[in-house]
Amino acid sequence: MLIRRRAALGMLGLAASVAVVASAATACSSSPSSNKGSHGHVTLQLWVYPGYEDVLPPVVKAFNAKYSPAITVNVTTLPESTYPTKLDLAISANSGPDLAIPYNALDLPAGRFLPIEDLFHKAGINLDSFNQGPIKNSCTYNGQVYCIGNFLGADVMFYNKTLFTKAGVPFPPDNAPLTVGQYVADACKIWNATHTWGASSGDPYTWLARDNYVTPNGQYAHLVTPGLVNAYTAIGSMYKNKCAPSQSLFDPWNQGADEFSQGKVAMAVTDFRGIAKIEHAGINYGVAPTPVPVGAHPEVYTWTDALGIVKTTTHLAEAGKFLAFLATTGQRIAVNVAGDFPLSPQVAVQLHWAKDPGRQEFLAVQKLAHPEVYIPNIWNISGGAYNIFSEVLSGTPPRKALAGNQQLYQTELDQAWSSYMQGTGGHNPNQGITYK
Repeated sequence: MLIRRRAALGMLGLAASVAVVASAATACSSSPSSNKGSHGHVTLQLWVYPGYEDVLPPVVKAFNAKYSPAITVNVTTLPESTYPTKLDLAISANSGPDLAIPYNALDLPAGRFLPIEDLFHKAGINLDSFNQGPIKNSCTYNGQVYCIGNFLGADVMFYNKTLFTKAGVPFPPDNAPLTVGQYVADACKIWNATHTWGASSGDPYTWLARDNYVTPNGQYAHLVTPGLVNAYTAIGSMYKNKCAPSQSLFDPWNQGADEFSQGKVAMAVTDFRGIAKIEHAGINYGVAPTPVPVGAHPEVYTWTDALGIVKTTTHLAEAGKFLAFLATTGQRIAVNVAGDFPLSPQVAVQLHWAKDPGRQEFLAVQKLAHPEVYIPNIWNISGGAYNIFSEVLSGTPPRKALAGNQQLYQTELDQAWSSYMQGTGGHNPNQGITYK
């Protein structure tokens, strides 16, 4: 269960704020039963992987300042490539951490984490007050919630209002997405009028909703659809006509906000957390939902630092206290210290986060977040879907590229679902999924 669909955030280093155990051997040998200090002090072990360096350390630092020496949180950062295996093995050996980010497809179904609703109810925390996108996508299984975060990450479309005005192109709305065709048409109008690249968005598979590629239960590929054929045709033409920069020039996901903040592109589909550099550059920006195929529902993919309580903890009350802190004070820290949008929109309003029109537009955009179709291990089993874009850019007709990868993608889905269904007794978490 990847928290992000692409590369994570810039590395700022945990060491300055929290104790970091770098040795994987030490991490795997630390037993929950050894977490109590010589005077009855509790040390909670928290395992994470890189990507949360700007948001998590300030929370841990504030928590430790408030509750130490009675309770102290110690953070271990493991490489993402080894994190899921080490977490699984440690929990199986009853030597895992007290708190961690669920990652493996079976972490929640197999009961490796504990539900948090009762704990939050007793603490007076209403889970419905948070943006439900990350909670439904990463933290919910079989109707129960297992994790929470303190910030909201989101796929959005930034657009340069100055360039739109110069080209005579209307601003996109913040409460409904452009179609992919409209997005490409606007990009080319801006390119022709200003000789500034119109858009930067990368592989459509990373920002189109999953149900464009699979059936609502997530188990069957349906690549050759009018919506996808038209979308890939339009995007292919955008690159062919030079309305967007070549993929070889920069990575639209990792560097899209950088290029946008330099005024090199008029639209960028990227992580909303790039807003700081855009505002620092003084760009007159707007925020809109990511484009969709004709007839598709709005897609605003969201995520957070989803932390949960590991089932083998011997410090349930203390671990619960940290999650409650993350869900309350941690929301304010996300805004005031890390400069992020909190997982709770109510906190954003209370802290007057939306101080300019672009931020006010994001308040509307984030309301379009909805449950995604779940696909086990999605970002590691989607070679067939990823092939399509590269083939289209190489000149393969979109319909042929989609049809040619249908069987490979289906085979990958079959393998992923087979393992998942064996581990869950045949339960498909997509049952009852609905869209706004």
